[in-house]
Amino acid sequence: MRHYRRAARQYSRLLYTKIADDVDWQRMETEAVLRGTSELHRCWEVSTLVNFVLEMKVELAIPRSKRDLWLSAVEA
Repeated sequence: MRHYRRAARQYSRLLYTKIADDVDWQRMETEAVLRGTSELHRCWEVSTLVNFVLEMKVELAIPRSKRDLWLSAVEA
């Protein structure tokens, strides 16, 4: 479990810094399908990681405003 928590912290920092203000998840998935399944699989891995972070309530070292913006995009 410790392994997953450490990975969640590391990847979440990367995800939060790269996320756009208005994320179009449907477009991202559609483009991933057009590019190939490896990209779609990556989207699935990100989704799994997000769910893990939300369920375990891992404390993330990011500004609250970015976290709220990102979580609202994920939950939409």
